[in-house]
Order: sequence, then C-alpha cells, then structure tokens
Amino acid sequence: MTPKIRLALIGCGKMGQLVHLPNLLGSPNCEVVGIADVRHSLARAVAAHYRIPTVYRSHEEVADDPTVDAVAVITQWSETARIAEHLLRAKKHVLVEKPLALVLAEAESAARVAEESGHILMVAYPLRFDAGVQQGKHILDTLRASKELGDIIWVNEKIIGGDWTAGYFESAPRLFESNEPMPKLSERL
Repeated sequence: MTPKIRLALIGCGKMGQLVHLPNLLGSPNCEVVGIADVRHSLARAVAAHYRIPTVYRSHEEVADDPTVDAVAVITQWSETARIAEHLLRAKKHVLVEKPLALVLAEAESAARVAEESGHILMVAYPLRFDAGVQQGKHILDTLRASKELGDIIWVNEKIIGGDWTAGYFESAPRLFESNEPMPKLSERL
C-alpha cells in the first residue's frame, strides 16, 4: 500500500476553503497535516473545523517541518513564486493556484529551483483537460499543419463559462471569514 502524501495548505481564503481543501481532504492518497494563513485566527478556525492537527504561522514553519511532503500554495499572486521557491528548496513538492507568478522571470526562477531540487512544481490549471479546450487545440493543430490560414503565430481564446462554479459557492459548506486585516507585504517578508 502506497503511503499517503502528507500535505500542508498555505492560504485558507475562499478558494482554499471551498475548492482545494475539500478535494485534498477527500483524496484517499492525501493526509492534510497542517494549514497556514497570514490571518492566524482564520487558519485556526479552519483547522479546528476540519480537524487539521497543525496550524503554522508562516510558510517558513511549513518548510521547516520534516513531516510535510508537499504543500498547496493558495496565496496572493505577488507572493506565490517566492513561497514556492522557498518550499522547493526545503525539499517539498508544491502545487500552486494560478498564476504561478506575475512576471516571467519569477516563473522561470521557480521552475529552475524545482528542476534543481528534483521536486514537483505544478500549477493548478484543470482547463487544459476540458473537452472543449482539447477540441479547440485539435482544431488549431489541424489548421497549423494544413497551413489553410497561413502561419498562425498568435491565438486568443475566450472561454465563456457562465457560472463557472455551477452554483457551488452558493451551496458550499461553511466559509470561514476573518476580520483580520491582511498584513502589508513588508510585514510578511
């Protein structure tokens, strides 16, 4: 029997609580062992509700925990790549919510650190597996091969999904919120 991946979640806002956490907790291959958020009372409330045993005060504490195999990072976009790099250097596998970074150099740096560490860095982007997106890619590949439209050098895709959550947020389990102000970036570094 394959041992479960011992995973910590960093960031327990709306997407962390209503999308990532239920999926992670529902996976037979994953054990959520800890949670962190810059809003500490929010992290404590979510951890208590879901019986997550450890509440970390920072991503550095997660990185220092030798019992954590992997980390899901659901944070502000401006910090994701930096946090991912720190975790990868600490020999953790890392899943990040999109986007990985706001500038290409940060994304390239994180990818380089992942390769150097030998650990996985994955961006949570399920639309590439969507049947409509795959069909669009097939059509594009066919048009490129046939040169029917000449050399295609740029494509702009629009996905009109309407209610992309299919009403999930309205019927979702309890959402914990916090009146704690988000610390300024300088206070988090």
